[in-house]
Amino acid sequence: MDADSTEIKPLLVASSRGYKDMVEYLVTRDDLITIREKVDALELLGASLFIETEDIVTTINYWTSAMSQRYVNGALIYPKSEDNLSCTLREDFSEVTTLQELEDIELDPEEIHLQSLLVMERVLGSGHKQTMTSIREMGFDYVDEGAFKMCIDLWVHAIDTQRNHLHPLKQSRMFHFESFVGLFGFMTNSENARIWNYNLREYFDDFMCVFDRVVIEIELFISSLNNADDHVRMKREFNPRRFMNVALHLLLPFIRIQPGLTKSQWETVKEALYKLVKLNPRNSSGSTLLHMACSRKFKDVEDSIIPASVTPKTEIVDLLLETGCDPSATDHEGNTPLHELAMNKVCPKDVVDALLSGGAHLDVMNSQGQTFASLRASRGQPVSQLVNVVRHTSLQCLAAASIRRHGIPYKDVLPSRLVKFVDIH
Repeated sequence: MDADSTEIKPLLVASSRGYKDMVEYLVTRDDLITIREKVDALELLGASLFIETEDIVTTINYWTSAMSQRYVNGALIYPKSEDNLSCTLREDFSEVTTLQELEDIELDPEEIHLQSLLVMERVLGSGHKQTMTSIREMGFDYVDEGAFKMCIDLWVHAIDTQRNHLHPLKQSRMFHFESFVGLFGFMTNSENARIWNYNLREYFDDFMCVFDRVVIEIELFISSLNNADDHVRMKREFNPRRFMNVALHLLLPFIRIQPGLTKSQWETVKEALYKLVKLNPRNSSGSTLLHMACSRKFKDVEDSIIPASVTPKTEIVDLLLETGCDPSATDHEGNTPLHELAMNKVCPKDVVDALLSGGAHLDVMNSQGQTFASLRASRGQPVSQLVNVVRHTSLQCLAAASIRRHGIPYKDVLPSRLVKFVDIH
């Protein structure tokens, strides 16, 4: 009866895979199985069978048997765990707790499906692969019916439940967040909006709900690293690139609906993004959100089941700059967002203009001595095709470049702020 690597014992493995004969035998072994383990196993067996076969009668019979064994002489002795019995988003995302409540749903296949997911979540855990897959699949069922609100609420419920048990930025949490990228990409498609006859602006609060949770996720991760000792920090170290990528893609629906938002709603979006920018998250190569928005890899979203739309880079860059992203920030190789943009096969002029207007410098060199102009030249595009160099070259930049070029000592002479400025020229 030893647990496996996911801390699940053989009885629950049999229940989760629908092995009725094995479960029915093991639950008779009072020398091996406790009453609480028995009722959990029967409930999980019923849930697994319904998700696999939609056999309502068999599922209700197992659940009724399990519920009856929770009572002794009419008194509830073995109640269900309190952890996942309710959801703050929707009251109907809660498990039945009495025989009467069970009788009330026995003719409702959709409710039985939802109850099956909640049983899996409670018994197997919200981070178990079977639980996550089943929740996502039910969300897709809602999407097929045009019930986007139900899908969003279900997946947010899964994320909130996992927060009680898992460290931030865990793979199993990324599973649901990346699903949202695909869902919102699907919803922002004008053709889909026409087919399903919905107004994207009506989902503003739902978009904010998900974006706020991504910000919280990254904030909790950074806080956990800052408060951990070196050993724990190394053990929990995780490249937050994918969460940063998700956060950037979740700005897409806001940009799509901005013309129809109130001033207060748009300020709410910028406040949430400012909070994220202020955290200054970095991926393993030292890239900031602005680096990633300028990267050729920006459109890639791993494990996104529903393809996301192409994100408008200029609007994203403008929004990041407006909320405080530093256009002169460098990664571990000394690359600024302009360097990142220059390495793309295609370098959009409007994005270059946005970065330069935001305070980026054309003549900054990375650790390889490369500038924006030299990187574009290596791709066969003279910088003059993209920007008026003279217009964006200041006396301060020329002075810094001269100091570096002639080897003039400056580190013990200039203020620290100017030292950093000269360093990048």
